[in-house]
Amino acid sequence: MNDVNILLSANKLFFPYLEELITSLTYYSSKFLNIYLMYVETELSIEDLEYIKNFTAKTNNGKLIPIKFNTTGLENVPLTDNVGSYFGLETYSRLFVAFYLPKEV
Repeated sequence: MNDVNILLSANKLFFPYLEELITSLTYYSSKFLNIYLMYVETELSIEDLEYIKNFTAKTNNGKLIPIKFNTTGLENVPLTDNVGSYFGLETYSRLFVAFYLPKEV
């Protein structure tokens, strides 16, 4: 398989930059990209996900695969929301990624 798998984790603060990131990734890659986007439902809406999925599909060099991160059990984890030092639930999603990605990845 010649595809490249990439994992992103984003929230509302990072959403405006996803287009630039995906444009750069797909433009400079000679391989097709499977871009897995871990998100928290309260942070990104269905409309946000559809928009970025359609945007990625238009690049003709990548596919966005959204993965909703279940935050059950993380209600008491430390979080910060100060601009410039954001540590949100999306950060924790990276710790659990092995449970969410397809086994072949």
